Amino acid sequence: MLPILSGPLMLMIKPLANLFLALLSNQLLQEETHPTGILHHVDCNKYLEVVGSTSLFADPRMKHINLANQVETQMMPFNCQSYIVEFDGASKGNPGPAGAGAVLRAADGRVVCRLREGVGIATNNVAEYRGAILGMKCALKKGFKHIRVQGDSNLVCMQVQGRWKIKSQNLVELNKQAMELKDKFVSFQINHVDREFNSEADALANQGVNLMSGQVQEDWIM
Repeated sequence: MLPILSGPLMLMIKPLANLFLALLSNQLLQEETHPTGILHHVDCNKYLEVVGSTSLFADPRMKHINLANQVETQMMPFNCQSYIVEFDGASKGNPGPAGAGAVLRAADGRVVCRLREGVGIATNNVAEYRGAILGMKCALKKGFKHIRVQGDSNLVCMQVQGRWKIKSQNLVELNKQAMELKDKFVSFQINHVDREFNSEADALANQGVNLMSGQVQEDWIM
C-alpha cells in the first residue's frame, strides 16, 4: 500500500511535478519546430493533454495555456490562430521589370493563399518591400490579427524592425506603409530566412514580373 503524501512533503513534490510537465511541454514544442521557426502540423490538443485543460501552475509566470486552446509558451512566439506571411521580390535588371510575391500559411504550414503583383520598373529592394506589403494587406483583409512575416531580404526585415536606417529615398514611403500595416496587428513578427526556405514566394515574385504594374492575382486555397 502506497503512503498518502500530505503536509510539507506534498508541498515539495508538487512544484517538482509542475516543473517536469513544463519541461516535457517545451520538449514537445521543440520537436515540432521547423529550423526556420515555423511550426508544422501543430496539434493544440496534444499540448493540452500534457499540461491539462486548466493551468497546473500556481505561479502565473509559468502559465502555458488559456481556455481558448492557444499554446502560449515562450518557446512558441505565436499561437495556433496565427498565420505566416512569406514574401519576396524580383527585378530583371535592378532596376528593371519587377514583381512581388507572397504566401499566407496557417501555423501548421498549410497554404492559405498565394499572391503575385506586378511592380513595374523598380529595384529589387522596392520589389521586396512590395511583397511584404502585399502579404500584410491580404492578411488584414482576411481578418488575421496575429502574423509572423518572413523573407530573404535582410534589408526589409531589419528596417521594419527599426534596426537599420533607410538610406534610399525610394524606400522611405514603402517603409512607412509597412510600419503602418504592422501596427494594425495584435501581434507581429518579421524575421529573415535563408533563400532556400523562401522558394515559393520567390516563384510568385518572378511570375509577378509579367503582370501589369499594380495588377494583383490571388489564389485562395481555403
